[in-house]
Amino acid sequence: MAVSPSRSYDPKATYIFTLLSLSKSVVPKVATRLDCWLFFLCHVTSWACNQAGYFGTVDSNPLLHYLHIKEAHVSYVFWITSLVTVFALNQSYLRYLELAGLSSKMMGCVYDYCYEARLFLRRDDPYDRLACRWLAVSVLLTFCEAKQNCGGHGVTKEEWRKLVELNLVRPDEQDFLQQLNPKQRLLVMMHTAADLSKQGLETATKMLGGSELTHKLLECKNLQQQLLDTTSAKVSFEYFHLLCMILISTMMFLGYSMSLELSFFAPPTFLITLFILLGIMELMAVLNEPFADGNEADFPVNVWAHEFMQNLSALLDYEHVGANDNWQQELKEELHARTQMHLDLTDINAILYAGSRVMPVASKATRTVDLPLLSGTSARTASARPADMAFATAFAMASKPVEASQEQSQTQAGQEQTSLGASLASAQSAMASATETLIPLGPAGSGNAPSSGLGGLGDSWSAGFSSLTGSSASVTRPELKFDRSRRICS
Repeated sequence: MAVSPSRSYDPKATYIFTLLSLSKSVVPKVATRLDCWLFFLCHVTSWACNQAGYFGTVDSNPLLHYLHIKEAHVSYVFWITSLVTVFALNQSYLRYLELAGLSSKMMGCVYDYCYEARLFLRRDDPYDRLACRWLAVSVLLTFCEAKQNCGGHGVTKEEWRKLVELNLVRPDEQDFLQQLNPKQRLLVMMHTAADLSKQGLETATKMLGGSELTHKLLECKNLQQQLLDTTSAKVSFEYFHLLCMILISTMMFLGYSMSLELSFFAPPTFLITLFILLGIMELMAVLNEPFADGNEADFPVNVWAHEFMQNLSALLDYEHVGANDNWQQELKEELHARTQMHLDLTDINAILYAGSRVMPVASKATRTVDLPLLSGTSARTASARPADMAFATAFAMASKPVEASQEQSQTQAGQEQTSLGASLASAQSAMASATETLIPLGPAGSGNAPSSGLGGLGDSWSAGFSSLTGSSASVTRPELKFDRSRRICS
C-alpha cells in the first residue's frame, strides 16, 4: 500500500531538522490545548511567588514545612506515570498496525479472487467482472464504514449517490443495500459474489477452482468483518479516565515541586516535560482513530482506495495479443530464442542498481564455482576453505567432458592430462589430511585404518581417482556425486 510522503520521515535528515519540523507532529495539537497552558501558568505563578519571597522560609513560615514535597516522592509518581502512558501508547500503536494489516490483507484477498476468477470464470459471459464489482463495492463501503465509525454514523447519502453515479452500484441495488446494517450488507454482498462464482463455474468448460474461489470470498468476508469490529471497539471511558487522573495528578505535584526551585531553568524544564507527557496522550488518541480525518497519523484511505481500484482494473481489463492463438507465437519465439536465466552477479547489480552511483561490492567470504553435476545445478557456493576448494576444483575439472579429437596434438593432450593429474593429486592430499584429522587411525605403529566406519573409504577413494586419471582420452566419464556434509564421493 502506498504511503503519502508527508506521513513519513527522512532518515537521512539531521535530528535538529527533524525536531524543528513541528507542523507534522503533535506539538501544535498540544499547544492548542487549554489544560497545557493552565498547568504552565500555575507553575510560573508559584515559581514567581517563591522567587519574590512570598512563601518565606521554613523558619519564618512553619506552614511551609508541611507543604514541602520530597523529590523522591515526585520521582516515584513521575516514573509510574511514564510507564503507564508508554504502555498505553504501545497498545494504541499495535492496534494501529493491526488495522493497517487488516486493510492490506482485505485488498489482497480481492486481488487473489480476481486473479482466479478471470482464469476460471471468463468464457462468454463476464461473471468475473460482475463478481469483482460486488467485491470492490464491499471494500469501498467497508472503508466508508470504518471512517464513519469514528464519527458515530453510517454511510451517508452523498456517498451512496456517488457510487451510483460512477455505475459501481445500480439504483435498485442501492435501495436494497441501504436498508441493511453493515454486517448484513457484507454477508449479502459476499454471498452474491459466491453465487456468481458458482454460476460461472457451471457454465465454464472446466470445473476447477470452485473451492479456492469460495475460500477467498470467506477470507475476504472475515477480514472485512474483523476490520469493522476493531474500528468500532473504542477505548473504555474508565481506562481513559484513569490515565487522565494519573497524568493530571503528576503534573500538579511536579509543577509545584519544581516551582520551589530557585533556578531559572525550572519553568522551561517543566514546559518541556508537560509537552512530552501531553504529547504521548495526544498521540495515543490519534493512533486509536486512524480512519478519522484531520490527523497526520490517519491512514491515507483515499490513496489506498485509488491504488486498489487501479490494480483491480489492470487485472480485469488487460488483454495480451498472444492469448488470441493460445500463445503459439510466444511459444515458438521462446523455443528458438530461449531466455537466459543464469545471470551472474554483475548482471544482477546492473539491474538492481541501474540508477545508483554506488555499486555493492561482492563478498569475499564466498566463492562461486560451476559444478555441472548430476543434480543439474549450474553453480554452487562453496566456502573459501582450502580442502573444500580443492575438492570443488577437482570435481569441476573431472566433470568436464574429455572430448576426443584426432586433430588435437599429442602435446595438448599431454598438457591436459598433466593438469588434470595435478589437480586430482592436490585433491587427494587435501582428502588425506582431512581423513587423518577426522578419522582415527588403528593401533599405534600398525598404520592400518579401522575396518569399520569411514576408514574403509580410503581405498575406494584412491581407486576412484585412479580411474579418473586414465591415459586414454576416450574413457567414459564416471558419474560423480559430492556430499559436502559427509565429505564422501561415490
